[in-house]
Amino acid sequence: MHEHFTNDQLFAALGTGLGMGIVAFFVLFFVVILVVTVFYFLLLQKTMNRVSEFNRPFPGGLIWLGFIPLVNIIWIPVFQIMLSVAIKKDFLAAGRVDHDNGALNLAIAQAVCLALFWVPVVNAITGIAHFILWIIYWAKISSIKDKMPVQTLIISAPIYPPRQ
Repeated sequence: MHEHFTNDQLFAALGTGLGMGIVAFFVLFFVVILVVTVFYFLLLQKTMNRVSEFNRPFPGGLIWLGFIPLVNIIWIPVFQIMLSVAIKKDFLAAGRVDHDNGALNLAIAQAVCLALFWVPVVNAITGIAHFILWIIYWAKISSIKDKMPVQTLIISAPIYPPRQ
C-alpha cells in the first residue's frame, strides 16, 4: 500500500521542482522587466512627440529601437540626451524658463554610468547608480511632459503679389 521512494527518486523530484521554480522566477522577472520597459518607452515616445516639429530631432517612435539587442546600449542614452535637449529648446522657444534643463544632467549621468558599467571594478556601483538615475529621470521626464508648452498651429494665408 505504501510506496517507498528511494533517496535518488526524492532528490530527483525535489530537483525538478526547484528547477521549475527557478525557470518560473526568471520568466516572471523577464515579463516584469518587459512591461516596465514598455511603459518607460511609451513615456519617452509621447514626450518626444509633444516636442514641436521644429525642435524634435526625430519621431518619438524611434525609441522602440531600444528593443534591439546591443543597439539599445547606444540608442537609449542617445535618445534620452536628444529628448532632453529638445525639451529645453521647446521651453526656451516658448519663452519659458521652467524647463529644468530638460533633465539633461540626469540623461548624461546615466550615459556615463552605463559606459562605466563595463569597467570590471566599478560596475557594481555604477549599475546601482544607473538604476537610481533611471528612476529619477523617468519621474522628471513625466513631470516635465505635463508642463510642456502647448504647440499652436499657425496657419497663414499665402501672400500673393497684388493684381495689376
